[in-house]
Amino acid sequence: MAASSRSGSVGNIWRDMIKDLPNSKPMIKNEYRADIDGLRALAVMSVVLYHLDYSWFGGGFVGVDVFFVISGFLITQLVRREILQQKFSFWTFYERRARRLLPALFAILGLTSIGSFWLLSPEHFMRFGGSVLSSLFSVSNIYFWKESGYFDTESVFKPLLHTWSLSVEEQFYFVWPLSLVLLYRLRHRHVPLGIFILGTASLGLNYFYLNSPDTIFFLMPFRVFEFAIGAGLVWAIAFRPPQKFWMEAFTLLGLGFILFSVFSYTRKIAFPSSAALMPCVGTALIIYSAQASKLGLFFRNQFMTGLGKISYSLYLVHWPLIVLYKYWKFDDLTNSEKIGLAIASILIAGAMYFLVEQPFRAKTDHYLISRRRFAFLISFAFLSLSYFGARSWRNEYRDQRKDMNKPSEAFHRSMNLPTCLDNFGLCPQSRRAPDIALIGDSHSNATYLYATIAARTHKTIRAYSGMPACFALYNNTLECQAEMNRRIQEVINDHIDTVFLISNWNPFTHQYEPRWIFEKLAETIQLLQKNHVQVYVWGSMPFMKRDPATCYNRPFVKHCPDILLPDQYEVQKKFNLDLKTVVHNNNARYFDLFQEICPNDICSAATENISLYRDRYHLDERSFGALIYQTHQIENQPMTFNQIYR
Repeated sequence: MAASSRSGSVGNIWRDMIKDLPNSKPMIKNEYRADIDGLRALAVMSVVLYHLDYSWFGGGFVGVDVFFVISGFLITQLVRREILQQKFSFWTFYERRARRLLPALFAILGLTSIGSFWLLSPEHFMRFGGSVLSSLFSVSNIYFWKESGYFDTESVFKPLLHTWSLSVEEQFYFVWPLSLVLLYRLRHRHVPLGIFILGTASLGLNYFYLNSPDTIFFLMPFRVFEFAIGAGLVWAIAFRPPQKFWMEAFTLLGLGFILFSVFSYTRKIAFPSSAALMPCVGTALIIYSAQASKLGLFFRNQFMTGLGKISYSLYLVHWPLIVLYKYWKFDDLTNSEKIGLAIASILIAGAMYFLVEQPFRAKTDHYLISRRRFAFLISFAFLSLSYFGARSWRNEYRDQRKDMNKPSEAFHRSMNLPTCLDNFGLCPQSRRAPDIALIGDSHSNATYLYATIAARTHKTIRAYSGMPACFALYNNTLECQAEMNRRIQEVINDHIDTVFLISNWNPFTHQYEPRWIFEKLAETIQLLQKNHVQVYVWGSMPFMKRDPATCYNRPFVKHCPDILLPDQYEVQKKFNLDLKTVVHNNNARYFDLFQEICPNDICSAATENISLYRDRYHLDERSFGALIYQTHQIENQPMTFNQIYR
């Protein structure tokens, strides 16, 4: 009987929770929640401090997830109430959302366009134009997802990167009201169950795509479960326990969950996946309890609510301000600069809240519509300015490099570089059997011109490169092992007499032990020499603290600070000396690239303000190759392999 009674009680509670007849009164009134504004303040400051590189806030990015849960709760509450009152309108819903979100977004796009026009390099300015357009159409998360990957531009060069989360939220606004309307029409008694199923499916997708971290991070379907957690509160909040102790405990536990995530998570964690549950559940607990608890005063005080009210503008303002300042300085921020940027962000956000957000949120007259149209046109004007300005600077930059590239132009005109370098093809196209093979990862491109010079151009080169993070080693035990083994075997089978092995050997950029690299390299050299192949090994280049190409290509740049990693210089130098010893001990030849760029312990990332680097981790095949062509000659004749390689 007792068991039956408990079962019946649980069943009654469930029926009460899912009972939503179309003519019933809404359970939740449209009342202001000061605690939610306080929660927004906690979320946005976590993000700001994370972006300012405060080490204690390594998980500050979870502030975005806090916003998603809040949005799930508020939007579901609003739509549900209007459906039950039979007055829901898609037009009215989207018109409110547009007035809430678009004016501040347009303002920040315009302001950021002005700053970017004067500060960004041509390449980054062109990309900025794409991010402006994607932000206007609520697809910047897809834009940045497609950009992510091995050759992605560093986040510090993307002033609008933070708009990815705004696009996710706007995409949620497009699908969620429709989903709720359909659920109410099909199974109005089981709407919470439908939300639970959608959320569970979204979380399951995270596990299915766990090996694609950029996909699950940027795309909306993988974030639906966070919105669903907030949505479920619309029903759960009506069943608060009468004991105040539980409200205090839930508030404290929720705050603990969020703070633990902020202080203990790092960017290396697989996210969102199950890791997002802690900050999301913590947010849900606070929304559930903080309104009715004494501890909720932490969120309901004037300071937190004031900061929460400007949180949207603060989120929009802070990242472009940080990016453009760091781009101008091109060095680490001092503590005073971080504090200054935080204060400046808050002040600008406050001004935007009163001058942009508030006026546009209130319905007044036709003048409001005119102002919105004006803001939209201004944003497009800045987009056009970005495009044409970037084109102009790009052409100027190209002309500036022309003299530097002139010695190599004859080579590049006669070589089909994209084909031969990416597909293990012949460079140039020839019916002759190849004499030389270039084998390696994405660093191989920069060696092509060098190899051609040393070969005196009468040799035929077969090149293979472009396998990111793949060592030019036989049986390297990596995912690319089969492909790399096939390339090396082709060299042996085709009786190619000379091979260049080029890779990012440096352990500073990966997790592989130097001893393992040295052992595999020795085995590879011995295998090739056993088959009468002469081996030349290209050493590791010095990796820079920041992207030299960007530093030297900035408009009005007067100088670039020391951009070599100072704390890693000795580590990199020692590794290259050890690598050279392994190569010589196996009777192969070695090109000391580290010494080439850092002679006498003085590193040069550029010549005559032209960067030798394509990015932090890759040499520029044209500028570096042209420099080598100019410097490694004897009586105007290119040096031979054995003169260049020691």
